[in-house]
Amino acid sequence: MLRGIFLSAFLLSAAVWASADQIVIDAISGEAENTGGGWVVETGSGPLSIGVSRFTSVKRRGLMEYSLAGLPDTADVLSASITLSIFFLNNPPLPNLQLNGYVGDGSLAPADAEVPFNELGRTGTFSTTGAKTVDLDPNYIESLLSNGDDWLGIMVYQLSENGSAGFTGGQGLPRLTIEYVPEPAALASLALAVALLRRR
Repeated sequence: MLRGIFLSAFLLSAAVWASADQIVIDAISGEAENTGGGWVVETGSGPLSIGVSRFTSVKRRGLMEYSLAGLPDTADVLSASITLSIFFLNNPPLPNLQLNGYVGDGSLAPADAEVPFNELGRTGTFSTTGAKTVDLDPNYIESLLSNGDDWLGIMVYQLSENGSAGFTGGQGLPRLTIEYVPEPAALASLALAVALLRRR
């Protein structure tokens, strides 16, 4: 009886206090531009100025891909965020950047600029330059891991018609930060419970 009570209390404590890890992932980043003849992707090994605009004559979208190789397939993703370093914007209208998720492959292609809209987060309208941290839907990243997908792709779209803004890319920017538990706490606790019960 007492052992059962102790075990229940221990499992509850394990579930609450399961330690979380954090990983920061460099981006493969670039800018997709369409002036009427289709999308053209610009990348490079040095710093990049990535514009995100939505004009009648020209459209620009940001593209980033992140390797998930450093995360276990069983990870319980608690949070994820990307910080964009905004260096210019037009006003009005105030820009509003939407970050859409897709299954990446480790390279940027024109087709990535036309992936279906799948919002993982957005900046909201802003009127100043500087760092803008966007929280992403952790469930989407967790679903990629459970499906065995190795890359998270992000397409950055300008929600404001005739809006324009730019952020810094290249050399690993903008980076993705993920906080996660290597395996769901409930599973870890269950495994521990089985081990303890076998000793009885």
